[in-house]
Amino acid sequence: MDLECGMYATVDSNEPLSDIVAAASNAEDLFEEEGIDYWFGWKQPLRQACEAAHVAPAEIAFRLVARDRAQRDPSTESLVTLMSALDQHFELKLEPALAAARTAAEKLGKPAGERCLNTIALIERMTRNHVETARRTLSPMAAAIDVGAAATLDEKVVRHMAMEHSLLAVRAGDLRDLAAHSPDAEFAAAARALIRELHQHVKISYNFVFPRLIAATRRPAGYEAW
Repeated sequence: MDLECGMYATVDSNEPLSDIVAAASNAEDLFEEEGIDYWFGWKQPLRQACEAAHVAPAEIAFRLVARDRAQRDPSTESLVTLMSALDQHFELKLEPALAAARTAAEKLGKPAGERCLNTIALIERMTRNHVETARRTLSPMAAAIDVGAAATLDEKVVRHMAMEHSLLAVRAGDLRDLAAHSPDAEFAAAARALIRELHQHVKISYNFVFPRLIAATRRPAGYEAW
């Protein structure tokens, strides 16, 4: 079933969230506002995501704002390219977003400023540790897989990094709540920008890198899919 949608023309309710975010300039902010889980399960259809959040797909479709759909498809990229893109994203996008959010939070008065700074500091520590683990453990595995070499999956590392994604999503939710209740427009904008960059990292890692690493590697005895 197609849903009429203003500037967006039509949106198929069975279209995956990945396509919707690629096509609508306000999708991530709108999903955050309505509590639609777009962090994980990137191929989840819009109708299913809306039903889980108890919102009407037709209403969400109507509020989406169209943009050019021309985007690179991560599923067609090599693992080394994706890992490199994540590295560059951290240095060029995530770090500046962290710095901007921290600077904006420092201008807030107490106690709100302290709560915001503590949340941002926690996100920064988690993100830096997470990226360093990926560089040390997953990048070499990705390079081996891309050239057809055998690789053995370290189940504990993958499970740990998947858990870190979930924790980052929780902390991003905390930051979203702080931004929603802040009267300071600069901090609210900086917090939302940081949330979007965190989502970009989790989206690529969870939905495109991890599944391919798991599918291409030999599993140690006792491995259980997650």
